[in-house]
Amino acid sequence: METTRSCSYCGKGSESRGQLIAGPSVYICDACVEVAALTIGSEHAREEGSHFELLDQLSKQRCSFCGKRSREVPRASASGHQICGQCITLAKRIIDEKAKAPVAQSED
Repeated sequence: METTRSCSYCGKGSESRGQLIAGPSVYICDACVEVAALTIGSEHAREEGSHFELLDQLSKQRCSFCGKRSREVPRASASGHQICGQCITLAKRIIDEKAKAPVAQSED
């Protein structure tokens, strides 16, 4: 029996959110990758309408993907999970590469 995976940040499943990037017991959808990137790149602590917010550099929380602390890299937090700027960049690269990959056609 296959388990349905959903974004750990917004809770939506892959069928409604596009691509999911997997980490150790955590997932992020392509839409949340974009919002998290905007949050980290913003001078404001929180983008309007976003469920992400920037963590303080003194926070002891770690990136849910790579385990780095906020004083090492900027991080955004949502729904109890964190993601650092480096992991966002990697997730964006994976999404871009998947979008460029040719779609396999089935033989009839």
